[in-house]
Amino acid sequence: MRDAFTGEQLILTDSCEWAGAREIFLSGDEEGVPGVATVHPSVRDLSLWPRVGVAERATAELILEWLRGIPSG
Repeated sequence: MRDAFTGEQLILTDSCEWAGAREIFLSGDEEGVPGVATVHPSVRDLSLWPRVGVAERATAELILEWLRGIPSG
C-alpha cells in the first residue's frame, strides 16, 4: 500500500489536485516552506497518512530528498 501511495498520485491536496505521498504534507508551514501542498482538510485527520509515508511537515531534508528524485533534463 505504501508503494502505491508513493508511486501514484492518489492523495487529494488542499488545492483539489492529486499528489503522491512524498509530494504532500499533513500541515503547511507558511514561515518555513510557503506554498507546500497539504492533504485536503476533509481527509487530513485520517490515521492512514503516516502509515503510507505522508510526513507531518516539510523539512529541508525531505525537500532535498524530493529534489534528488526528480529526473534531470
